[in-house]
Amino acid sequence: MENPISNTHIQTPRLSTSTSSPPQPQPQTTKILEINLISAQNLTTSTNMRRMHTYAIIHINPSTKLRSTLDIIGNQNPTWNDKFFFRVSEDFLISATSAVTFQIYAVGCLKDYFVGTVRYLLSSSSISSRNGAVIGLAGFSALHIRRRSGRVNGVLNIAATVYNSDDFPSLNGVEAICFRDMIAESDRRLTRFLNNVGAKICGEVASEIGVAASTLPIDMLTTSESLNEEMNSLTWANLIQILTEVIKACYNDANKSRP
Repeated sequence: MENPISNTHIQTPRLSTSTSSPPQPQPQTTKILEINLISAQNLTTSTNMRRMHTYAIIHINPSTKLRSTLDIIGNQNPTWNDKFFFRVSEDFLISATSAVTFQIYAVGCLKDYFVGTVRYLLSSSSISSRNGAVIGLAGFSALHIRRRSGRVNGVLNIAATVYNSDDFPSLNGVEAICFRDMIAESDRRLTRFLNNVGAKICGEVASEIGVAASTLPIDMLTTSESLNEEMNSLTWANLIQILTEVIKACYNDANKSRP
């Protein structure tokens, strides 16, 4: 009698040799925190200065500090109306300990005098909620300025707003910047762009009229008597076409060179 077990094909389970890779952490999205430093009231110094010229130092990370403009009119009640932008994470916005620090100073002859400091807790403001940051809603606050001893030394008025980082493509790669510095950088880029446009227009127009004067300054194209007849041969359609092509080329070059 045959053993039924001997004729039965028994399949042994195979162990899989492939190992699943651990889930990769998703890159954390960032937000732009705008701080509007508006004004302050009832400031005093230990030296009883006649006139106070004050400024503020603002930071989230002590390694990156920004400075406001200098108020020379308001005396004990300065007005700055300066805007600052900080790139922050979503976790930072909802953390109970996250804060923006303001340090106010008065300019002196030999040194600047410390007026007071403010620590603006984001969790206690209207821009933060349990579900995350409130996008696009400005939160206004009046905060006590305190000396090192803890005594109140005036009131600081600020506003804070959170934006999506996609709304500020010009701030890509920037951790913190003052609005004034951002405008100055834009002006420098515009100046380089216009200089590049002017140089290319000289070359294109000179080539169109058959004159080897591609390096002439742009004003010489309109003042040089030797080019008057050749310039008159160009129609407005030719000039507009040249100008359009040059501006497009310069705009593309500017975008490629932007970090």
